[in-house]
Amino acid sequence: HGEAVAVGIILAFKLAIKLKICSSKELMRVSNHIKNIGLPSSLKNLNIQNIDPSIIWQIMKKDKKVNQENVIFILPKRIGEVIVCKNVKPQIVKKLLKEEL
Repeated sequence: HGEAVAVGIILAFKLAIKLKICSSKELMRVSNHIKNIGLPSSLKNLNIQNIDPSIIWQIMKKDKKVNQENVIFILPKRIGEVIVCKNVKPQIVKKLLKEEL
């Protein structure tokens, strides 16, 4: 479970960067820390292969943080500060997942 949380944190920072909410400098700090404590920092480290990002998106839409078909993301502005994002386009998330898988 901790491994999935670590990867999820990294993915949240990467999505925040794509949405121009956060700087890549923040991602580097978090990524280095996660690696230094021995946790995985990417989906590739979890040996997840041959999964269509659209399937992951469908699973995400069943999460408790979904409101009227919108997946709600809690994304970092910087370490220790987050914002709620309610209208993230599915294409952006699927593209990120495709890049990461």
